Amino acid sequence: MTLHDFASLTEIISSIAVFATLVFVVFQIRQTNVLLQRGEENVTQEEWSRIRLSIIDNHDVASIWQARLDDGAELDAVQLVRLHTLMEEYLWAAYHIWDRTRRDLFLHGRFEESMPVLRQYLNNPQGIEWWREAKVNYPPPFVRDVDAILSASG
Repeated sequence: MTLHDFASLTEIISSIAVFATLVFVVFQIRQTNVLLQRGEENVTQEEWSRIRLSIIDNHDVASIWQARLDDGAELDAVQLVRLHTLMEEYLWAAYHIWDRTRRDLFLHGRFEESMPVLRQYLNNPQGIEWWREAKVNYPPPFVRDVDAILSASG
């Protein structure tokens, strides 16, 4: 075997090693992406759990939530503040789903899944007024998407 033949063989082996390394790196990146997505899902679940647990653990909060769902109950000023704060938490969690969906961390459609209760609340006079004031705290693309969902359901 000549030196030239040896160099060619070494070059072929090096090419195979580089290819194998690239395949391994792609595999590792995919695994890492799955772990990151799972982590995002867990964080989102924690955000929603905080909202659900506030309703479960606190009778007053549950009463306010139920009054909002009944859509006919009158709430006093303190109850309205509590309800608006709860809705702000709900909207904040929905915003995170919207953001994670746009970044392809969640499957498309997840944001819309988070909207039924918010839609129910925002499509009434109190909710419309509250959303008009609250929307300034969110990025315009998010506001447009929420408004589009609200107008499609209204």
